[in-house]
Amino acid sequence: MTQPHDLVETELRPFNHYSVACLPIKRQGVIWAILTIHHHTPESFDELNVLLEDLADDLSHGLDRLDLLLRERHSSALNQAILDNASAGILLIRNTVITFANQRLVELIGASDAEEIIGHQLVDYFINPADQEQILKQAQARFNEGRQVKFEAQFRRQDGSIRWFSLAGKPFPEGGFDETWIVIDVTEHQLALNKQLLLASALAAVQEGVALTDHQQQIIYVNEAFNSQTGFSLSDVQGQTISRFLTQSPTPESPAQILKALAEGDTFQGQVPIHRKEGAPFWSLLTITPIRDDSSAISHYVMVLRDISALRQLNDRLLHLSLHDELTKLPNRRALEQHLHQRIGAMARAGQMLAVGMIDLDDFKPVNDTWGHEAGDKLLRLLALRLQEHLREQDMLARLGGDEFVIVIEQVDSSDPESQITNVLQRLHKAVETPFEIGPNQWAEVGMSTGIALFPSDGSDSNSLLRVADAALYEIKMHKGTRQQWWQYGTRGANDENDTDPLPDDWIR
Repeated sequence: MTQPHDLVETELRPFNHYSVACLPIKRQGVIWAILTIHHHTPESFDELNVLLEDLADDLSHGLDRLDLLLRERHSSALNQAILDNASAGILLIRNTVITFANQRLVELIGASDAEEIIGHQLVDYFINPADQEQILKQAQARFNEGRQVKFEAQFRRQDGSIRWFSLAGKPFPEGGFDETWIVIDVTEHQLALNKQLLLASALAAVQEGVALTDHQQQIIYVNEAFNSQTGFSLSDVQGQTISRFLTQSPTPESPAQILKALAEGDTFQGQVPIHRKEGAPFWSLLTITPIRDDSSAISHYVMVLRDISALRQLNDRLLHLSLHDELTKLPNRRALEQHLHQRIGAMARAGQMLAVGMIDLDDFKPVNDTWGHEAGDKLLRLLALRLQEHLREQDMLARLGGDEFVIVIEQVDSSDPESQITNVLQRLHKAVETPFEIGPNQWAEVGMSTGIALFPSDGSDSNSLLRVADAALYEIKMHKGTRQQWWQYGTRGANDENDTDPLPDDWIR
């Protein structure tokens, strides 16, 4: 404290003030103000020095405390604003009882304000308190070790609705609290996870093989059926592309065409052979579908395999049956028509001749009459085998029904057709030059008659050629007893050259 005498003499004495005391008032250690005290008696502050200095110190400390309270109030308001605007719910617990809840926690629970929550225990909001209390016991054990705990549980809101919450707690021995908990609503995440688990279970259960790839067609998932069908597990194929399983095939769906469709963002479906792990392919109905994200960009592909090997085998079997005679296994009338149509076109392009021979057995009826139809069928089967043994590789033998057959002789030399055809027919005749054993000690003999038509001289299509050959067969059969050879060439001279109407189903005699 100071008493400035010059100030008293010049400034204060005209006001009858003869003493003055000046004391510094500090705020946060820095002089903030000067406390000045006046008195009309000279030297009146000499005995009050200590008291006045204490007063100045008290005022300084009081200002520091006010500043501290203001800072604490500001910090508290700031913290409360942060807590209330946090995206996560926050709880403070003392002795298992909730003593603080922020605004977000109030919203999560569906309470009107924090007072509805304070005083409750955390387990009061669990759907199954008995089960969840066990979790909290485990949490308490971790807290005792000073460790954090995390888990997810279903909470019942004030309105009775159920939500999934993620809770993260840790010890908080501050301000009289025991624990602090962060609570986040993960219901949508949990529902999405459950949906994913459901889809994964469904994919695991379906019989079709399923593979999921990323946008680069690299495999990231396969189901159990995929493993069963192909032999490949996820570890075998993860990171590999779809083309790994495609194989070259005679089908229109070549690997290049499949990959082109995928590159253009199209869905592909078709029957393709797929590699198994051991190397053997199997036929699959393959469907590959692109999956697009919210921006319509392809994010994944789904590949679905359905093993249709058995179906393909059945189809092949049915196709074979539709084109082959059940008794002799030779091509039937339908196969003959298809073959003739194709080969007539090929011979025309190559400038070559083609011969069609209509064959009918001689003396076959007595076999059926004497030994029965089973014996006749056996003879036909044996005859088919013998004829095939003497057939050239490029020629075709078909059975029309009964004891009637057709031979198609290709690549006939136009310079000497009769000589070439004669050699073929003489070789075929060896099939009937020895008797047929149709039963124990039962033998039968038959002969053959054949009518021959030539392309292009006798006709330019299968119907006309078969008509001419049938007419020639009829002629040779009429002269069976006096003929010099078992075949005869036909001519269209007796037929209408413009007659190209389709033959009826019963056109064969």
